[in-house]
Amino acid sequence: MTSSTPDFTERSADRFARRASSVRRRPWWRAVVAAVVLAALVFGLWVVYASPWLAVQTVAVRGVPVQERARYAALADVPLGTPLVRLDTQGIVRRVTSEKVIANASVQKSYPSTVIVHLEKRTPVLALRSADGKVTLVDGEGVAFQQVAAAPKGVPVAVAPSDRALSPEATQAAVAAMSALPRDLGRSVSALTVESASRVTFRLGRTLVVWGGKDRPGEKARLVEILVKEDPRPGTIDVSAPDSPVTR
Repeated sequence: MTSSTPDFTERSADRFARRASSVRRRPWWRAVVAAVVLAALVFGLWVVYASPWLAVQTVAVRGVPVQERARYAALADVPLGTPLVRLDTQGIVRRVTSEKVIANASVQKSYPSTVIVHLEKRTPVLALRSADGKVTLVDGEGVAFQQVAAAPKGVPVAVAPSDRALSPEATQAAVAAMSALPRDLGRSVSALTVESASRVTFRLGRTLVVWGGKDRPGEKARLVEILVKEDPRPGTIDVSAPDSPVTR
């Protein structure tokens, strides 16, 4: 009978040797894997933060007429070649909104290499005509943002009854009136006069509307709309006191 003890011992010795060799090699493999991971991480950071692959190459402007886009792109002054992740978007917004005609701006990064500047221009609700004939557009927030040769079609012109400039409060009263009126009535406004912050008047066709001040503009606008429909040709509609409107 042949003993299997030597074979078993040899096999055990072989397994031990292989295990010992594997253990000796393991630190080298770990070092290699760590080096590869580190290299990949460094390369990824370089691609994102420093490479030209994800850097600004193109600037697009949206929200303004085509003929104005080049000018606003120049005003935005987006630094070409800057990695998108490092782009100072707030600086771009500050530069384009330095023009009062721009109400809001935002910057969109479109990878791999495009910056889109979205602009929103102010919408005039009235124009202020000064004693020397200059016309300034005013938006719904009461911001005087652009001087023009003449008011755009459909934008009422507010004048003061004397040579003095309109006060901010008087301007706000006129803005409140024009912003509250329904669009169809607003297009018919003429002879918008601002005597004071509490005395705004205008004409709708032949009808004189005594608006009053800036308080309760929504109620006043609804009253004007109702009273005009009830009597298409009243001489005067007075809604300066909305609780007791008067027509005559």
